[in-house]
Amino acid sequence: SLVLFELHRLISKDREDGPLHDVEILVFRLAVFHLTEPRNKDAGEGDSLAVRIGKLFQLLVDRLKQTKGMQPLSETDGEYFTSVAWNTGLEAVKKGEKTPAAVCFSTCAFLIPFFFPDTTDEGHPNKSSLIHKVRKASALLLVGACILDLCKEQYPAMTRNGLPKNYQNLLHQARGALTKLLKLVDALIAEEYEEEFVSRMRVSALVLMHELLCLEGNDSPDGMRQLQLMQTPCLSVKDIVLMASISAKLGSPKASSRALDIALDTMLEASCPDEDTIAAIVRNRIELEDSEKVEEQLFKNAATNLALLSSYPADEAAWLVTTSFNRGVAHYRMGRIEKAAEAFVIAQELVCHGKKFDPTLVRLESRIREARAAVEPAQA
Repeated sequence: SLVLFELHRLISKDREDGPLHDVEILVFRLAVFHLTEPRNKDAGEGDSLAVRIGKLFQLLVDRLKQTKGMQPLSETDGEYFTSVAWNTGLEAVKKGEKTPAAVCFSTCAFLIPFFFPDTTDEGHPNKSSLIHKVRKASALLLVGACILDLCKEQYPAMTRNGLPKNYQNLLHQARGALTKLLKLVDALIAEEYEEEFVSRMRVSALVLMHELLCLEGNDSPDGMRQLQLMQTPCLSVKDIVLMASISAKLGSPKASSRALDIALDTMLEASCPDEDTIAAIVRNRIELEDSEKVEEQLFKNAATNLALLSSYPADEAAWLVTTSFNRGVAHYRMGRIEKAAEAFVIAQELVCHGKKFDPTLVRLESRIREARAAVEPAQA
């Protein structure tokens, strides 16, 4: 590898702004082949295989950038380099090597236009390039995912100490990749290429873009941009719930709460509501709320929903009843008798409707009645 790198340096020494010589391309191929040979994969100490291949591809990308887009690659060379980059990236992800993985996927996306242009020599649309556009879109998606994973690993330290320059650069790279991806997805949909598959890719890109927005930390206090992104028409309720959980953890809890409210209303109005999703939204919304008054109203709403629904997860029905009852107990122990009484009333309403989904709640129903009977004289 060292000999090949030195050979490349000598060949390209006086050609920094010119096109790559055929011999230079050959040296790159020999270097990649040498590194990927089974007997050489684990040879030597220090950098892993993915890092070594990533460095080599970075050198190739830098040389191609110097040609200012005037350097085509043959289809054979292009397919070889992109295949190695793609497979190396996947292996690196499996081993948790996110940085070289991002470099390899970025290389894959960068190289495709050099050997498979969108138009033919006559200027007509190149239909055969569709599969390569999908490969490029997939590579860009993985670039964004790898970079954001790197940033999330350092997120607590980043929030305490501000955003270091290198992480600002990483976030900028992720935004660039995801922006290109969304434009490419729009083009693929316009060309009617497997719309369902490409539409799901768009959703994945929007989820990552949402995560990026949260990590950047420059949204308004109420998370307006996060909320707007979560209201994109192509998103399903489950997509919104996923993005809301990201906002709750990394971004604006207010935006998360508002998005969950919208998701719950949408699901309750659906012709075939998904009770598991409804239960997840209800629990997440309650756990996210920090206002005691709003939390009380959320439990009341949950009781109303239980009365209207024909099915509901038994464990989630039990969680609602138990949590509401425990709120009453906590109020009572703190001497807040009136609030305890209100909590027990809500708990009794919840258990009335919840026991049809979890019959074992009958045992807790008697305890709730006793607790309510105990606080009502004290309240009077």
